[in-house]
Formats: sequence, structure tokens, C-alpha cells
Amino acid sequence: MDLLPEWLDQSLLSWLREDIPYLDPAGIVIDSSHHMTAVARAKASGIIAGLPVAERVYKLLGIHFSTDLEDGDPVTKGTEIYCVQGKASKILRAERLSLNLLTHLSGIATITRRATEILEKQGVRTRVAATRKTLPGLRNLQKYAVIIGGGYPHRFGLSEVVMLKDNHLRLLKNLQQAINQIKSRMGPFVPVEVEASNLEDARIAANAGADIIMLDNFGSALAKNAAMVLKEEFPSLTIEVSGNITLENLQEYAHNSIDYISMGSLTHSAKSLDISCKFE
Repeated sequence: MDLLPEWLDQSLLSWLREDIPYLDPAGIVIDSSHHMTAVARAKASGIIAGLPVAERVYKLLGIHFSTDLEDGDPVTKGTEIYCVQGKASKILRAERLSLNLLTHLSGIATITRRATEILEKQGVRTRVAATRKTLPGLRNLQKYAVIIGGGYPHRFGLSEVVMLKDNHLRLLKNLQQAINQIKSRMGPFVPVEVEASNLEDARIAANAGADIIMLDNFGSALAKNAAMVLKEEFPSLTIEVSGNITLENLQEYAHNSIDYISMGSLTHSAKSLDISCKFE
């Protein structure tokens, strides 16, 4: 999957300006004509994600970038991630932004891959998905990293899926009427998802025409039981489970009646993969 440079450049240039608003004082002691080679290596094991982003940062500053890896490849401590060649002063300007993005996205891909492997070992068809718990300006890249790790991105924004959560439901007088109104205006191209805090609310939402039911904060035993009941009564219904699900308790939720398990921790709690870049 390609990340379009036309889309990336606007954000990357803005972030470079944020980091270097007008000059690099440390550059005073660096010979501007001095060409160097620098190599980035992993200092821990994980899944690499964000190489096209790191490459683009360097290329915007006229630095040659090369790598034998692709996003999604596993790395271990000592693995060479990339090599850059060019003016030393420009390598230094690009280094931190490229590493910040690469380590963050690789951390997301790593935790996502671990989550998908946990579900695969359980032998279920349940898939892991991200949430909208992302950082402003980084959502598309964070969702990209989830995809690289083997997970689903979920909705990228409010425009893609109608999700009626607890605060929406408190404002609605009639759920059936609300879903009818949404479907009459949006047609069949925008699915409707409704959050439910108990089985009866889930039944009401399914009967009202919801395409997806999110079982929120049910706990593993209740979630699996509710999913089985709902699938029997509404075979075409998509079931999502969410709420305080982590790598440590994920396997407790694995069940063929649950289609997706969404985890905010994939994006908001992922530990960056340790990578360093040194001149050689």
C-alpha cells in the first residue's frame, strides 16, 4: 500500500518548519559541504512501519535514502533499517522528525501484529480494529500503521460510518426514527453502528435497523454470550466489542460470534519501537 508523496509533503514540510523555524544554531559548527553516511538500526524487535514517511523527510532535504526493508517486515535488535547519504547538516535536520515518525508508527504496527497473532492462535475469525483515539494530524499515518500490522483501521472520521454512541442515544427520543432518517438521507452507502451497554439495548438497535452493534464494556463472558444470542437472532448483523481490551486480556474475547474487537490502545498506548541513527 503506497502513501502518496503529494499528500505527505504538506504535513512533513509543516513539521520540519515547526522543528527548524528559521535556523539551526548547532549547524554553525558543521561544514555545510561535508558529505556523510548515516545508518539507522533497530535497538529492539518489532514490525517496521513508516519507511516511506522517513524516506520522504530526507528526500525533501535532498538526502539520498536507501533500504532493503518494506513496511510490515519484522526486525530484531541490530537490524539495519535504512542508510542515508548527503550533507551532514541536512541529515541532522531530518534525523529527529524521520525517527519520531518511524518509531511511533512501528510501535503501532508492532502492537497490532501482536494482537492479530493472539487472535490467530485462538483459531477464530475475529479481527482486531483501531478506534478514533488518534492524535490530530497523525490519524491517517496511525491508521496506516494499524493496517501494516494486520489490523483494520475502523472509520477514519465521522463522515464514513454513522456511529450512535451513548451521548447520541441520550439525545434521541426514538432510535427507530433516527435510524430511518439517517438511512433515508444517506442511502445504503453509509452503515449505521449503534453502541449498546446491555443485550436488550442491542436487540432494540438491531430491530431498529442498525448494521453494526458495538457491545461496549461488557466484559469477556457477557460479550461472548451476547454476541452468540445476537448472531442467532440477527445472522447478518456485524458485532463489534470494545472497552478496556488490551493485549493481556484480548484472548478472553476471542469468539467466532464476534466479528471485530476494537482497541484504542493500538494507537494511544503503543510504545515506540527503539531505533537510532548514527553517522558512520
